[in-house]
Amino acid sequence: MKTNLSVLILVILGSTTYAQKNFDLTAGIGYYELTHVGIKWNYSSKSSVGLYVGTNFHLKEEQLRCIGLSYAHIYLKPLFWKIRPGFSIKPQYWTQDDENYTFSNMAFLFQGVLSYPVHNRLSVNLEGGGVFNSALETDRKQNTTVGSPVRWNGNVSFSIQYKLTRSSKSL
Repeated sequence: MKTNLSVLILVILGSTTYAQKNFDLTAGIGYYELTHVGIKWNYSSKSSVGLYVGTNFHLKEEQLRCIGLSYAHIYLKPLFWKIRPGFSIKPQYWTQDDENYTFSNMAFLFQGVLSYPVHNRLSVNLEGGGVFNSALETDRKQNTTVGSPVRWNGNVSFSIQYKLTRSSKSL
């Protein structure tokens, strides 16, 4: 239910901001971001803030969900070819529900970014870095010891960004 409401809010935000100049729709897959969709506001030529929601579609007998905020800063000067470096910071709330436990967690993702503009309106991003987890609530469902989410972990994410309006500049 919460995921359905989050997706509905995202669709409403996406449709109401369609006429705006500086918004991107994003979709991707990541270790902590799961399969996710989101929207970003590009408040400058280098920086953006965004909101995303993700799920694992109840695979492997566990339900994972996340909702997060993102801040990304992409440098305009390419490293090589057209690939532009940057970094991102993402506070994220995520839950895990399986046959043994229910976890609610707060995670902070700190990542390096490589962004490749495929077209004026489309780019692909590869992100990787570290994650700090903090368990907010745990509930044991059975009398077995399974464990808990690790405090520090790594993360990799791949995403596609689509600009909602055409850019006047070519990349």
